[in-house]
Amino acid sequence: MSASEDHQTRMSASEDNQTRMSASEDHQAQINEFEFTEEHGDLRSLVRSWCERVWTPEHVRQIAEAGSVDLDAWRALGSELGVVGLSLPEQHGGGGLGVIELSIVAEELGQALACLPWISSAALGATALVSSGDDSALAEWVPALAAGEKTITLAGGRTRLADAITVSAESDTDGWKLTGDTEHVPDGATADVILVLADTDSGPSLFAIDGDAPGVDRHSLATLDLTRRQANIHFNSAPARLIGAQGRGAEAVATALDVAATVLAAEQAGIAAHMLDVTTEYAKSRIQFGRIIGSFQAVKHRLADMAAATGNVRGAAYHAAWSHDHPSLDDPALATSIAQQVASAGAVEVTAKAIQSHGGIGFTWEHPAHLYYKRAVSNSALFGGRAVHAERIAKEVIDA
Repeated sequence: MSASEDHQTRMSASEDNQTRMSASEDHQAQINEFEFTEEHGDLRSLVRSWCERVWTPEHVRQIAEAGSVDLDAWRALGSELGVVGLSLPEQHGGGGLGVIELSIVAEELGQALACLPWISSAALGATALVSSGDDSALAEWVPALAAGEKTITLAGGRTRLADAITVSAESDTDGWKLTGDTEHVPDGATADVILVLADTDSGPSLFAIDGDAPGVDRHSLATLDLTRRQANIHFNSAPARLIGAQGRGAEAVATALDVAATVLAAEQAGIAAHMLDVTTEYAKSRIQFGRIIGSFQAVKHRLADMAAATGNVRGAAYHAAWSHDHPSLDDPALATSIAQQVASAGAVEVTAKAIQSHGGIGFTWEHPAHLYYKRAVSNSALFGGRAVHAERIAKEVIDA
């Protein structure tokens, strides 16, 4: 080999090595935790400005007291803002994005206390559908789901315990039929499509059923949280469609529960952040005993505790979101359970202290503080509640 050829070979090898190092650096840059991109900022600003226009305190109270969901606003969120289908497959009309983006939207909706099926449809139901790998169902439903024309939820997946499956499925000449009961289904009374985890001879399987199908009896529940409705659903030989492979429903539901719990933690971060801001402003303006109450040491300490709790909630929530999108960072399941433990306790603490800091006005029906507190308390019980996550943390960390 000539000196010239040898030099060219070394140069080529050096360039290849630099290319590989550059690719590695680019990959590392993509998964730097808590580094929000410009696109993330644009998404946050878009949703925040929309919430400020649409979800005024008066509108929240109007929808909450009516016991309904603002489906017009949901359609606007889908067709005008284009964020409802963020995590749905791009080839079917979705955004092809991840849990980080779902969490950003959830945080902003949480700040506004928007009465929308973001957790039940965009996070829980959509993730279960995508995780099933059923291309036919995805092609059929994703366009309408992404446009906000349809909503989807998941029933029968409230806990991660196998014996919690309370619906059975049987097949006959007319197809699959579901029989059984599910409890506390988020937005179960209004969802167009209900995904159900049911027992079959081949094991737990995922089914889809029309919300208005014969044999489906939906009962809205009177819950503590007026801004997010739940329902008990009874299935009496209701016609259903198998989604994905028979016997593989538990995996899809487990993934959906973890994603929904993570996105719910982000919503809790928004709830806590809003109440911290509102309480801080109140402490700056409220005068008692001839002084602004924010000057009293006890009030300062309470606000400091609220700020610390809010930061913890947000950090844990986004760590879980990043772990879902980049599993090399941490175990997504463990990160989800930690996020739920921190977020549930933190949001309840912040909202309770906000009510206390507002004094008499904070306890009134007219002040919105109680709505945020009730949402925080109810959120802490969703998807099995903190006990399920504490048990998983114990198994993964203590028993490991």
